[in-house]
Amino acid sequence: MSNNLANFGDSVHWGQGLNTADKFAHRVADRLGLELRMEAHSGARIGIDEGCEGSTDGEVPFACPTTLQQIRNYSGDPASAGLILINGGINDVTVQAIISPLTTVDALKRRVRRYCRRSMAGLLVETLRRFPNSAVPIIVTSYFPIFSPASDFTKIAQYLRGHLILVPHEVEFAVQRELILNRVVENAQVFWRESSTQLQLAIGDAGSTRIRFAEVPFEDENAMFASEPWLFEVHLKGFQLVPEDPLARQRHIACDAFHSNPLDRATCYIASAGHPNLIGSEKYTEAILNLV
Repeated sequence: MSNNLANFGDSVHWGQGLNTADKFAHRVADRLGLELRMEAHSGARIGIDEGCEGSTDGEVPFACPTTLQQIRNYSGDPASAGLILINGGINDVTVQAIISPLTTVDALKRRVRRYCRRSMAGLLVETLRRFPNSAVPIIVTSYFPIFSPASDFTKIAQYLRGHLILVPHEVEFAVQRELILNRVVENAQVFWRESSTQLQLAIGDAGSTRIRFAEVPFEDENAMFASEPWLFEVHLKGFQLVPEDPLARQRHIACDAFHSNPLDRATCYIASAGHPNLIGSEKYTEAILNLV
């Protein structure tokens, strides 16, 4: 009997920063009358040709288990799956590469092609093998613009400082500052659009009509620090970036337990930034249900 929703992938599919009932995987499962089997977690890489050991709290970004391992080691009965959700690629490309002003557009596109197409195609082939029922849909979801031209550039600069990317003062070095911030925004836009293109090509490479692409209809105004964000943000308090999601306190404790390095802890505390908020979660829910 097909009564499970098997959910694989990274922090987006985990629902970083959201209470359980608000995660879009839970919303989709509830509306379809399915039982959710949550395998996704924060930080997961696709993991083709990669060894990976260990695990931690789902809110703490950590590569293991990879999405490939999630699928291969799925503890449920594959025959009971009624719907499969998958995403991946951003942690293989790395957020650090996307938000670094030193990353060129060409270099970023090469990384996106490698992981969002070639690695994702391999992952989808493995998914088809692990879940052979031809009647069960496999839905791959899109990513989103972390930043856009509609974002507040001052807030982007504050966020970057939290990732140890220093942006010059806006008065004394206005030209350099603008160049850096424009490059970071351009990279965010390139990853968003190129990842959607390459994920759809990966679906074609896998060669199965079971696999569908849920493209969530983000616009520039839905990026971080824009007028209508569908993503969690952070704000500066003193010299510290403060997360704005409901799981911030819980994640803080988990980050302290997992990381001994203060810099790693600080990055972990704000891991919700740039992930779908309540509105974004509902938009994912709608895009997925439109394909079922």
